[in-house]
Amino acid sequence: MTREEAERELERRKELRPELTWLVVGSEVAGWKVASVGMKPETAEAAREEQVETRDDHPPAEDPRTVQDQLLPPWAAGGF
Repeated sequence: MTREEAERELERRKELRPELTWLVVGSEVAGWKVASVGMKPETAEAAREEQVETRDDHPPAEDPRTVQDQLLPPWAAGGF
């Protein structure tokens, strides 16, 4: 199913079962699907707004390690 088809199916299912939260999930490679989530639509919208607010409050911390230390596991250089 293409993303456009999944979006149309999402709207159809929202009309049939408005008490459920519906999402389009997938990718171009694996294909797209419509899934229901065990959450009331009002609760899902509130959670989405809350998540956006918390993301902006906490920027990612910088890693003080060197690039080599970040990319190589501790045993890669052959020693403990």
